[in-house]
Amino acid sequence: MNPPTTPNVSRRPSPASPSSIITVIRWRAPAVVPQNDGTEPLSSSAPREVPAEEEPRNESPQTSSSPHNDNVNPEHPSPSAPSETASWWDSQLVAWLQAKKALKEKVEKLREEMAKLRDEIVRLKMEKEDLKRENHELEDHGNYMQGVRKGLWNDTIEGDYQLRKARKEVTELRGRLEKMEGEREKQAESRDA
Repeated sequence: MNPPTTPNVSRRPSPASPSSIITVIRWRAPAVVPQNDGTEPLSSSAPREVPAEEEPRNESPQTSSSPHNDNVNPEHPSPSAPSETASWWDSQLVAWLQAKKALKEKVEKLREEMAKLRDEIVRLKMEKEDLKRENHELEDHGNYMQGVRKGLWNDTIEGDYQLRKARKEVTELRGRLEKMEGEREKQAESRDA
């Protein structure tokens, strides 16, 4: 609690006058205001003065100046109010920190999942490129085999033609040979005759 401040007067009035009641209460009022523990604005920790028109008129100077009469003004908060306020703010802070931690964990999990998805996308792209390359290779091989088959077909046709041509030549050669043998026989018979 704040230490009591000395009133800025050179001489305290006598307790018998009504003004002395006001002066004593004003002098005691800062003693009941709690210190600012960081949970309230700075303006709330400043000493509050009790207006003269709100003070009780039926109290004696002895009860007003008693050091145990700290709750004279009902506007002053009770001693338990700052601790309750601090505990409420503490609970709010703890809840906020827990929510922040949970959100951070969710963000980290999402980042890990995004990294896994990126790796999966990269892997799928590489597989796609591999499949494209294999497809091109198969197309090239298919075209090559088609050309080979076409060449073989052409070679077969050409071979068949050459075979028929050779057979024809062989037939012609046999005819010539038989003709030459007949002529030789005729020449031999004419010589014998």
